[in-house]
Amino acid sequence: EIVNHVPSILIGVNSSNAVTLWNNEAVKVTSLRREDTIAQNLFSAFPQFLVFKEDIESVFNNSSFIPLKKVCMTFFDIQYYFDVLIFSIENDEGRIVMIRLDHVTDRVRVEKAMLRDEKMIWLAGMTVGVISELNKTFTEVLTSEESLRHSLEQRGENSTERGFENVTQHDVSRS
Repeated sequence: EIVNHVPSILIGVNSSNAVTLWNNEAVKVTSLRREDTIAQNLFSAFPQFLVFKEDIESVFNNSSFIPLKKVCMTFFDIQYYFDVLIFSIENDEGRIVMIRLDHVTDRVRVEKAMLRDEKMIWLAGMTVGVISELNKTFTEVLTSEESLRHSLEQRGENSTERGFENVTQHDVSRS
């Protein structure tokens, strides 16, 4: 069967939620053999699929389809991300709801890493901006100090701490 050669997980369920299709990729990811899942209630055999129960019922009743992006599921303590498409088909046994899960874990991890890198770049830019502003302030303080020392030297006063304090106090009392 062609469904066993697609890289997506394909699961089919009938109106009573009994599994009618469990492809090779479903076996590979879940470690559940096809023989152990066919004719079993999907939600009993694999409770992780309970998150799709309402969507499956909606698709079964309305012959519609529901796409879901980046759904996180955990199998055996390993977290996976899937793009999910739930749709219905008609076959000899009646309407079947199909669940297709496309493995996008690597893409999600790369997107998260890129977002983290973008945040770090933004933070580095902000840090450079803050340092630049601090540098301007320190430069102004040093320039003011040099100007005061020069002013003191022109008056002939000693540019010691005492002289500097006198000028500062004198200038403050004038204000």
